[in-house]
Amino acid sequence: MLKPSKVASLLVTVSLVSARPCPAAPAAPARETYKDLITAAQNLSLQKDRLQATQILTRALQKEKSLAARKELLTSLGELSEVFYTEKAQHLFELGESLRFDQPALALERYSESLKLEPGNISVLRAMARAQLALGACDRVSETAAQGLELNPYSEELLLLRAQALSCLFKTKDSKLVLDKADTKKSPLRFYFEAVKIQNLVFEDKLGMAEEDLKKLIEQDPAFPESYYWMGQIKMKQKAEPLEWNQKYVRLCQALTPATRRKYVNEPRLCLERKNVEQQIEQLQTGEST
Repeated sequence: MLKPSKVASLLVTVSLVSARPCPAAPAAPARETYKDLITAAQNLSLQKDRLQATQILTRALQKEKSLAARKELLTSLGELSEVFYTEKAQHLFELGESLRFDQPALALERYSESLKLEPGNISVLRAMARAQLALGACDRVSETAAQGLELNPYSEELLLLRAQALSCLFKTKDSKLVLDKADTKKSPLRFYFEAVKIQNLVFEDKLGMAEEDLKKLIEQDPAFPESYYWMGQIKMKQKAEPLEWNQKYVRLCQALTPATRRKYVNEPRLCLERKNVEQQIEQLQTGEST
């Protein structure tokens, strides 16, 4: 048994120990804000690491709910996925751009050279896909656009190109799935998304719906040649007279200027069917005269 004096001493010791403040728990690391992530991505871009930079922003977009934050993240993603790291790659790209309307095959060569210097550059991949579509290489367009979408799955221009390519390949269900990923009603590319939807309807022989939607498209922009091409195709499928529509298509194609081509840059197949339609007109007119 402890003596009273020792018990008193022990109690004093325990009291002193219990009175000492406990060491503070380590502070939890501060949560990274979306602005921190943008800065991190920018730093990686300065190190020419496009893949890591875009992945950081893509992951952030998958989690972020704030509309303002998402807007900033999307802007940064677009900028960092398209920026050029070398003057040579940019020069080759600009050479391709100067050739894209008159010599798309040669433009495609310059784009390919640029891409070898800067793999994954969305500016180059988008231009390549447009040139491929202008040449009718729809299978290659789909692959090129898919490659770009791996880095920036939010690029509406690449989504449009992939949807156009899949429709061109008569893969209308796949084209629709791609269209569903884009906010087509609010997009500045809405006109072109609607044009792809109409093309899918024509291929699915939903001609009544296609015709009604096409009339609305013509009201929005009466100078867009492709609307008249597809109306001519609908009339032929309906066993109706396509001559008027075909002639309008050819006249608009004959009047194309560099400014018009730039205006409709999001439709790389602009007037691609002109020669075929001219032959159809000739056959129709020959049939009328006999």
